[in-house]
Amino acid sequence: MPTRHIPNALEQRTMALYAIDLFESITNMQLIDFLSYTRVMNYYDLQAALYDLNENGLVTSQPVLADNLYSLTEEGKQALDLYKQRCAQSFLDEMDAACQKFRESYQRQREYTTLVSHEGEKEYHALMQINEGKHSLLQLDISLPTATMAKELCDRWQDRAQEVYESVLRILSEERDEG
Repeated sequence: MPTRHIPNALEQRTMALYAIDLFESITNMQLIDFLSYTRVMNYYDLQAALYDLNENGLVTSQPVLADNLYSLTEEGKQALDLYKQRCAQSFLDEMDAACQKFRESYQRQREYTTLVSHEGEKEYHALMQINEGKHSLLQLDISLPTATMAKELCDRWQDRAQEVYESVLRILSEERDEG
């Protein structure tokens, strides 16, 4: 059985840059999911690479609900162009092939984020957000008595978020009849 090439630190950082570039911006959890699916890098190597890339100004990291959103800087794009040819082409090909499978669902996940948090004995919060690029358009934090209720709201968010956003805009834009 042939052995699989084990990427060195430079290749790992370059592949992390490559994966981020494929999606333009991607969360840490999405990177973990994507790179474990493609089997090009393990969790620990990815986190070390992201830390190093962020410290050296090759990626930006922006906090989003319970995660971080990564994007390449201009320096990161230049580094990728410079070092991409040092990566095993089979790894890059695996990422290219898998990218199409993940692109649409990752985009929706970045646009409509949710989180359930526990804030006391009988208080749970459903945190729901609509994002456009790196900006939050709407953020809701609803306090609920059970984790089940909070999870149900979060589960419905992707399908109903746009309708909620439009309703909020419509209601807040209506002029009140002061007569």
